[in-house]
Order: sequence, then structure tokens, then C-alpha cells
Amino acid sequence: MNDVAEIQGSGVRVDHDVSVENARSVAEDLGLPFLDILTPLLADPEYMAGLTRSDHMHCDERGYDIMAGLVDDWPAWNDWFS
Repeated sequence: MNDVAEIQGSGVRVDHDVSVENARSVAEDLGLPFLDILTPLLADPEYMAGLTRSDHMHCDERGYDIMAGLVDDWPAWNDWFS
């Protein structure tokens, strides 16, 4: 899979397949948990729209809420607290 996303109105295209898979592989080799937030964020229209409301590189407040939700729903994160 080689997904490419474009940040609306910016002309910036992000190819994330290689970096996500490399990070996942390194984490696996080290025995560390890995949370891919990039894939769901690039697929989230609300997150992507939030990028266009700022500088096209950083999300707005709602984007940080979306990221926090991804972390909060991650089993490895919750395992730390149980």
C-alpha cells in the first residue's frame, strides 16, 4: 500500500507508507509498542480540514483532540495504567 494524501489548498502531498512501516518495524525489533496515528489522521476529513485553518502543517485544537482520542483508545497506553 502506498497512500498519498494532499493537504487541501496547500499543494503539499504526504507519502506516509515508508515512514510508518519503518517506524513500526523498528518498534517491533525493539519490542516496543507502536501506534500509527498518521494513517487515521490522513484519512480523517475533520483533521485534514483543520490543517487548512492554520499554517497547513499544524492542526487546530480539534486535531489535537482527535490525536488524544487515538492515544486514549490505544491498548498499550491503557495497559500502563492498569
